Amino acid sequence: MFQRLAAALAVLVVVLAGCSSSSDTAIGTDGGSDVPTQLALTDITDDVAASAQSVQPLDDICRELYPDAELRPDVVVGLVADVASINDGTFNQAAYEGMEGAGRCLGVTTTFLESAGNDASEQIASLLAQNVDIVVTVGFQFQEATVAAAAARPDLRFIGVDQVNTDGQDNYVAISFRDDQVGFLAGVTAALLTETGTVAVAAGPDSVPPVVAIADGFEAGARSVNENINTLRVHLESFSDLPAGSAQGQAFVDEGADVVFGAAGPTGSAAITSASALGALVIGVDQDQYFTVFAGGAQPNSDKLVTSAIKRVDLGVFLTVLAMTSGELAGGDLLLGADTGGVTYAPFHEADIPANVVAALEQARLDLAGGQDTTVAVG
Repeated sequence: MFQRLAAALAVLVVVLAGCSSSSDTAIGTDGGSDVPTQLALTDITDDVAASAQSVQPLDDICRELYPDAELRPDVVVGLVADVASINDGTFNQAAYEGMEGAGRCLGVTTTFLESAGNDASEQIASLLAQNVDIVVTVGFQFQEATVAAAAARPDLRFIGVDQVNTDGQDNYVAISFRDDQVGFLAGVTAALLTETGTVAVAAGPDSVPPVVAIADGFEAGARSVNENINTLRVHLESFSDLPAGSAQGQAFVDEGADVVFGAAGPTGSAAITSASALGALVIGVDQDQYFTVFAGGAQPNSDKLVTSAIKRVDLGVFLTVLAMTSGELAGGDLLLGADTGGVTYAPFHEADIPANVVAALEQARLDLAGGQDTTVAVG
């Protein structure tokens, strides 16, 4: 049950190969680099656990990829988080940890800004004032400003998370995920475990395409187990409105949901926290929220967290920063899904999950990874 991280490089090479530029050189060099395009990714041949129970940590990947790497403190990587903070326990924190992992691996200097809802262009400009070499912007709402900044500063490299490189800029890598697969795994899990026949998703704003894809995937995943299941779906207005999330978690339970999926950043985390306090099983998102929301079991009701549907934002940022630092890297789109280890699920920790449910969930993940039919059969 292992898959190759090399699959991630295959995605990047296929998508980005047509966008290479002869002027691209390793960050901080004077040109004439001997490092071929995508070398940092094509060297990724480590096995990564196919089941979520043993996702390979970034530091382990670094030791295998760059055991004798020259440290590059001259390269400055800066990150701009969206309206949530870098310790939000979900999306922004994952991106930040990917950047910090690259810092530990190659010694790059790192810095960050938290936007607090301020104008995206102004936030990027503030980061550029710190003389960064690589800019990481986190979230779909930064797309337009990132594209503009990359066009204005062809001497710098840009990484956009949950974005798309629509203009084919060769100094901009847009990382996106199969968000439908993230939601699908959560929906399968919920449908396999519900006793009331009603499951729910507290999603973020429906103006954000990845959020809509996650919620759509949740409903599809639940229906793949039981076509008659009742799915409750609410799109909350903010990723950072904890009272609204808490109230929605309670509302879902009042409506009969006994499994609740939070997919709205800290707002979603508040929803699953309140739902778990009322006895519902809950599912986290983006990172393993057993640690980021339930403090590794130190918070009440941690046994109610079944799993978390994971987007390996950390892995995408980590690999792209390493590639930009170590060699030439053309711009383009990097799409990560179950087939590349970019979408998976977290360990079950304290949750008591029947063996047949564990097997069915893993089969669903394998089916997604193989592009096969995702109708779930429970043994």
